[in-house]
Amino acid sequence: MKSWYLIVADRGRARFFALEWPDDPELESGPRLAELGVLSNPEMQTKDTDLFTGDSGRGYNPVGGQAPGYDDHRDRHRQEYVERFARQIADTASKHVAQSKPPRLLVVAEPQMLGHLRKTLATKRLNDTEVVELAQDMSRHTPQQIHKVLARHDLVPAAKPPLSGLHYPPGQAPPGNSAR
Repeated sequence: MKSWYLIVADRGRARFFALEWPDDPELESGPRLAELGVLSNPEMQTKDTDLFTGDSGRGYNPVGGQAPGYDDHRDRHRQEYVERFARQIADTASKHVAQSKPPRLLVVAEPQMLGHLRKTLATKRLNDTEVVELAQDMSRHTPQQIHKVLARHDLVPAAKPPLSGLHYPPGQAPPGNSAR
């Protein structure tokens, strides 16, 4: 079975996963999330004092008294950084989808980032890949935690233990059962 592709993102980081099914469900548990890569947005991880120069909010009045307020457009610049990052995520996802043709693309992101991703992914050619969304910030979760949350939302199948239990090679007794 083909693996599904998963994006877990916030405004500062995107993680890419594949949901992979076991080759032999008799002996292996699964499905499981395998992390494929990480993309970072350095602008969102940088302090405003390092990103922007000067003070915000008030200018200098040489005559004295209070200076008129001005807008240095920091919010607009932050928004542009997030939109640019969403395009990078969408580009990475569309390359993977074109190459591996997964049946499903799961996009899990904080609500604001999900809106940006939805807009940019809509312009990409994803062919027959079904796009499923979840508005939740899980970018700092472990793959196992992400899998459990997605399974609770019925977006992925829950991980199952091997069908046949433990396997012991021929001639080897299970621990605790010594053959005398």
